[in-house]
Amino acid sequence: MMRLVCYDICKPKRLRRVAKVCERYGIRLQYSCFQCDADNERLKKLIHEIRLEMDLKEDSLIVYSICKDCANMAITDGQNKIIDPDSCVIL
Repeated sequence: MMRLVCYDICKPKRLRRVAKVCERYGIRLQYSCFQCDADNERLKKLIHEIRLEMDLKEDSLIVYSICKDCANMAITDGQNKIIDPDSCVIL
């Protein structure tokens, strides 16, 4: 299932570490938003790795699950588009 991972991290060092975790799991859509194709088990692992880098008193994380029908109804404009994971090859 497609997941939209959004975060707000206060300190630049933690921000870079969280971004590095997200880069291993998905595609950056905007500075602090990633699109990840992840089943429930992979999602749990992703969230766990992000939480290890966060300060839960200062930072925030929100993850949306997006079904195919909802993704098809997304409105996009500009350079970034929702990416169909089935149309990508990751090397």
